[in-house]
Amino acid sequence: MGQSHTNLCFEIAKLVELGRPFPQVLRILANSPRRKQAKCFQRALTTLQNTGDLGKALQESEQFYPFEIELCKLGNHNGRLALFWNWIANYQNKQGNHTWTLFFCVIYPLLLLHFSLLLPTLLYWGLTALLTYIEKVLLGLLLLDALLALLMLISYVGGKLGHRMPLYMVLSVPLLRRFVFKYQLLQTMSVFQALYGGGMPLINAWQTVAAMPSHPKLANLCMRVSQRLQQQQKPLLTDAIAGEKALPDSLHQFIAVGESSRQLDRILLKAKDVLEREANMALYLFVIVTSCVFTLVVAGILISKLTTWM
Repeated sequence: MGQSHTNLCFEIAKLVELGRPFPQVLRILANSPRRKQAKCFQRALTTLQNTGDLGKALQESEQFYPFEIELCKLGNHNGRLALFWNWIANYQNKQGNHTWTLFFCVIYPLLLLHFSLLLPTLLYWGLTALLTYIEKVLLGLLLLDALLALLMLISYVGGKLGHRMPLYMVLSVPLLRRFVFKYQLLQTMSVFQALYGGGMPLINAWQTVAAMPSHPKLANLCMRVSQRLQQQQKPLLTDAIAGEKALPDSLHQFIAVGESSRQLDRILLKAKDVLEREANMALYLFVIVTSCVFTLVVAGILISKLTTWM
């Protein structure tokens, strides 16, 4: 859904905060002449007027994720609809920021590498004649990466691709899937904390996050945990995640402490901060290491070529 979805969530949150009833919010969205999804919101408004079911109306619009619909239902039931819409808007905004952090951390080492190779090409016209066939192929691939990065940046500024395209590119790099896993685990636990803290039963909250689109490894993990919760007479998340080595030890400890003290929703807020800090540190360390390695490789290539020219 991209950046437009984030903007939509912020707009709804602002309207709800102003005290507008939700049918009126849908009417405003449906009557907006610049909005491409106006017909979708008109359909949702009709469903809400006929059935009075907010969840069914949002689902009919086809503009919201299942967990967002569940949060809205909780907010409507608890009288905290504005609070939940603000949470959804901030969550989507942070998700976009995480995606672009991954994107630029991938692009930066590539730009460093290919610009370091382009510089001597511009200074010494005819350098390609001194390169071997393999070196020409590598240089061509680097230039292609640079062109792709430039096009994606232009598309982002124009607001045509939002933040989905960079995420797909990051997922296609096997080395970076571990960072994607860390960030999507953070997003999963954030949504689970909001659902469970909002009053949804433990099993239902976990089933909702298990249905979220995510990293394949994380999706399989969530499904296994969901099955274990359903098999337990007294559902405990601590027992359900036991043996899942893909989860950080700190998360196991936080959940164990939270369930034993009956303050799981509050403890998960602290766990979310720790997960975000660990993911950022791992990603920044990756950028520093790869930048240093690329710099040394390029320096070696340049030194060898300079000795050849001299």
